[in-house]
Amino acid sequence: MWKWTWRRRPPVTQHTDETSAKFEKRFMSGSHHVTVHLGTHRVAVKIVFPFTKVVPEATPVIFTLQKDADGNWREGDIFREFAEHYELDKKFNGAYFKDKRILHVDIGDGSTEYPITEGNKFLRQFVHGDHHGAGYAIEEALEEFNRLIHLPDSPRQFFSDVIKNPKHKYYARAIKTLKRPLESQVRQIIQNVKRQLTKARNEIDLICVYGGGSILMRSILFPQLEELCAEREMKVAVYPGRVCGADERDGAGCFCPREDLRGAEE
Repeated sequence: MWKWTWRRRPPVTQHTDETSAKFEKRFMSGSHHVTVHLGTHRVAVKIVFPFTKVVPEATPVIFTLQKDADGNWREGDIFREFAEHYELDKKFNGAYFKDKRILHVDIGDGSTEYPITEGNKFLRQFVHGDHHGAGYAIEEALEEFNRLIHLPDSPRQFFSDVIKNPKHKYYARAIKTLKRPLESQVRQIIQNVKRQLTKARNEIDLICVYGGGSILMRSILFPQLEELCAEREMKVAVYPGRVCGADERDGAGCFCPREDLRGAEE
């Protein structure tokens, strides 16, 4: 029998106290039976969730920004670019974010979430999410990429593998075909950011961008956000690509004991 701690993150537009309680109760009520397929063998596994916490998607990042795994103010390279860009104190750490009003831009493959937090508080009146992300750009670019490499039925996974490998012989062609679709997705994201800022009357200290989809868009998105923030007297921080996959997982860890984090992935 496995005992897991479960942290689930529904989209901000679907999260309510009622749905959170429903999911938590569902997972913690009794045991759950799963069949694991190991080649030709099937193994019956019983899983018990002694603790489940449901929080809105994107919001756990605020805890990642502030504290490390040991509960201390976070320090290190994760903040280096942000601190240097705005000429902040060399001893900069996560304490900076403890009372900030932050517009989060969590860019995924097929959706982007735009929650606003103040300190550790999720502001429900500013809930917003939309169907824009890197996946749409890849789908749009795929046909042109296949034409350029003379492989009419090359799958999306191959295209994705190419853009992850700068040494691949088709890398330059893949990036070229992505430019226009990415620009289109960025335009939509910028419009949604502006709508959220209007709702909040520009009462935002920082726009924080992360998520796997933000990696491909960074070179196009960051200059536009930087200009937008300069006009409105706020700052923008884009997470380094190497932490995009772990930011929410680590932030959600504040809801459960560290020893329970094994197997706690969604």
